[in-house]
Amino acid sequence: MSASRGRYAALLMAAMVFAVCLLVPALMLRDSGQPEPTDDMAATEQPSESLSLEQRAELYSRYVDGELSKTALDSSALGNSALMNAMRLAGRLESAIVFDRGAERSVSSRGANLYRVSDGTHSIRFLEYFREWDGDWSNWLVIVVDVDTFDLYYCYHSAACEQNLSSYLMNDNMEVGELFQDIGSSIGMDEFSVFDSIEDSVPFTLDFTNSVSGEVRSYETRLHVYEDAASLLVDIRLELEG
Repeated sequence: MSASRGRYAALLMAAMVFAVCLLVPALMLRDSGQPEPTDDMAATEQPSESLSLEQRAELYSRYVDGELSKTALDSSALGNSALMNAMRLAGRLESAIVFDRGAERSVSSRGANLYRVSDGTHSIRFLEYFREWDGDWSNWLVIVVDVDTFDLYYCYHSAACEQNLSSYLMNDNMEVGELFQDIGSSIGMDEFSVFDSIEDSVPFTLDFTNSVSGEVRSYETRLHVYEDAASLLVDIRLELEG
């Protein structure tokens, strides 16, 4: 299959009943359960900055698959600059993905947690940022960032338009290529490529590249765009492959 780059046509999928749409976030979001008690025995483990990208991605994948558990970290275990840089990256991603423009937002749920995942030899530490808010859109956002390397491990965003739908349909039909470009820019990448056709609910690999350094980040991606008479609902989910 040939590579597809740049702009993609807007994806507006078949109509769905709104009640069914509301179930999509629960189905797509991968729940890893409650964190284990804080673990202070990481001194002999190899930290994430000394691991390859593939090793870090594998550890995170084993965690979301339930093979490894997470342990809570206190913010004092990190330097202020590391925490701030991770939060800045989460903020850039939020700005890139969310398209509820000019609306009054009332935050109903927001927070950030720090965790460590270990296989007994290697470990990664990451910040899990989550936010839920209402405006023209009802939004749910989860972002997971490595606090040592600042790699994006995971991003999930679900949004359902609740008012002023015509404004978004007439002027802001989501351009998938633009969305991918904005996500890439927020993580320091200026090119993207997709070697598979993009189908609703079907995972595909999305590659981001920094054209100067040659760095590449690959993400398993799922994308939904549903339109019905009551709302427009968008879901996007990315998980680091390597």
